[in-house]
Amino acid sequence: MALVKMLVALRPPKTKLELERICKLNLKMREENEEICKKIDGLTSQLGAAKVKNDELSQEVAVEKERKEVLDIDMKKMAEEHKAIVNQIVEEHKAGMASEVNEDSVEAKVASTDGNDNSKAAGT
Repeated sequence: MALVKMLVALRPPKTKLELERICKLNLKMREENEEICKKIDGLTSQLGAAKVKNDELSQEVAVEKERKEVLDIDMKKMAEEHKAIVNQIVEEHKAGMASEVNEDSVEAKVASTDGNDNSKAAGT
């Protein structure tokens, strides 16, 4: 429809009334064009701001990924160290318990030997 109006506007007007109508149509089209250009400018600036924000967020994500990878490596090292320390504590505890059992059995043998010696001395 607008194309038909534009084609009509291209031929010379025949009457003053037709000239006025074409001028009004031209003015209306210019106003609409200005509104569209303003909207385009606004959207262009919004798009630019969105691109900047997108770039910032992309950089933040990349930094956070690197931090996460470093933390994951550190956590794995700490978990391995913790496991080694716990295993060492368990082994030391087992060794301590075994030596206590050995000491108790030696003391029991010594006590039974002393008891046998005392009963023999009393019986003689």
